Amino acid sequence: MPSHFSWIDFSEEDRQKMMDVVRLFSEREARDELGIGTVRDSFAEFFFPGTSTIQTRAKYFLLIPWIYRTLEEKRVPSARIAAAARRSETRLIYALLASGDTEGVIGQEAKEGLQRLPSAIYWNGLRSWGILRYPGWRDQYHRELDSLYRRRRSALKTDDEEPVDGNLLDTWHPGLPEAPRDFPQTASLELTPTEAQYLQERIMTSHPDSMLARLALWPEPSDCDFPWEHPIVPSLTQALQTVLDHACNFSETIFGAALLYNLLLARALPNEELVSRYESLIGGWVALIESREDELRRWFDEGGLWNCLALRQARIPPKTRSFVDGWLSLILGERAKVVSIASDQAAASLIRMREYMLKGNRARLHNRRALERWRGNAGAFRLDYRWSTVQTILNDIITGLLGGICSAQA
Repeated sequence: MPSHFSWIDFSEEDRQKMMDVVRLFSEREARDELGIGTVRDSFAEFFFPGTSTIQTRAKYFLLIPWIYRTLEEKRVPSARIAAAARRSETRLIYALLASGDTEGVIGQEAKEGLQRLPSAIYWNGLRSWGILRYPGWRDQYHRELDSLYRRRRSALKTDDEEPVDGNLLDTWHPGLPEAPRDFPQTASLELTPTEAQYLQERIMTSHPDSMLARLALWPEPSDCDFPWEHPIVPSLTQALQTVLDHACNFSETIFGAALLYNLLLARALPNEELVSRYESLIGGWVALIESREDELRRWFDEGGLWNCLALRQARIPPKTRSFVDGWLSLILGERAKVVSIASDQAAASLIRMREYMLKGNRARLHNRRALERWRGNAGAFRLDYRWSTVQTILNDIITGLLGGICSAQA
């Protein structure tokens, strides 16, 4: 029976996922104070697979493979690959800073002290887009390299000296563009037309039915605050538009819970300036909900949120569903009076119980010391489902493609 190269290591994957969750709590949109992150992330992955809030620029989808492919060509062993990759990624920081385009350079402040390398940030995305063919996590890859080298040496060859089952031994997509000759001594975050076209093709091939794939074909860079504001929306499939409506409605309605949570914190301190600020913000949110009241009530009455394509198979904890349903009932149910939500005792009680359920004795509304460490804003942001990051990545790709078009026309 022939042997097969195994990439499976479930314990490592579980560990890495947990580390990713912990790290993400420091990010702007990932500050999940009320425990709705599983809903947020399910929508985000449905629309924009392979992305994350801590990615910065599209070019890293090429820079990381170039580093590792170079190290593989040098046959750097498993025992030294992690250190060698770190040195290369650190050198990359200086090369990118020297290019002049420093927006989104990962590690520009920390440099050698950078804790989370770009390879860790982009690894899952590289797999999702089919650029990385190795199905495991980065630490697994490091450990398995020696075995891969042995497999490649012993592989049967065709008459043309190509390995039989060569695709099974490739860690990187065969169409990956070649790195510039002077890489990584010099590097840029700007995409060439060839590089941009490659990333566009990878997105469209790996996730053809996603919103990300449709946006990758858009002819010009975009500048809007939320994905449902993009001019492409009317041309999306009905299925995508329906899920986008759910995502928009959820973002708008759950924002009020985040604002009320911060208002309760401001009152508990007490801090009159912050109380006034959050009362004003809630007033603006109430006006938004009232302006769409009929539409939102129909959405709530139909009860399709949990059955939409993005959430149907998602592992949403029952207590999260219960909290979301309770909040929506308070603001959109038969007896709802959203205008008085800031003083509604049932709404305040729901928020208090939810925080305590998530944090126990560390809950700010139950622990004075934790409350005093509050900095005035605890997750009071509208959910955009990674859109701010995704828009930058897409604009990089579109700009790269337009560079080729402009050059051809010139």
